[in-house]
Amino acid sequence: MPYSFLISSDGTFGVAGGADGRWVPLHGSIDGWVESLAMACAAMDVADTVTRLSGEAVDSLDLSSMQPVGSVDGITNGWWYRPGMLVALYAGESELFGRSSYRSAVTNSGNIDMQRL
Repeated sequence: MPYSFLISSDGTFGVAGGADGRWVPLHGSIDGWVESLAMACAAMDVADTVTRLSGEAVDSLDLSSMQPVGSVDGITNGWWYRPGMLVALYAGESELFGRSSYRSAVTNSGNIDMQRL
């Protein structure tokens, strides 16, 4: 992997690497990162449909009817929810390397209820 996962002095979880050793925060806390991993596993378990998008296709997502999931404490990576849909956006690597094609998203749709995740 061309980067390392690091925790800053204020507890922010992120990645550092590339030619200049740049730091990009992913989540505001380690707990947020762990919550994000747990949510990814739970969502894939209950979703009827899981779709992965990358690069320019991520821009086609309309999150205007969705609410951010606060528990993941997202900065460059985050989650959005509305009944029936949960979306994860991953932009940390894209920002670290300055490559928009590295952005990705995972949409989980169908039987999605935050009370059950």
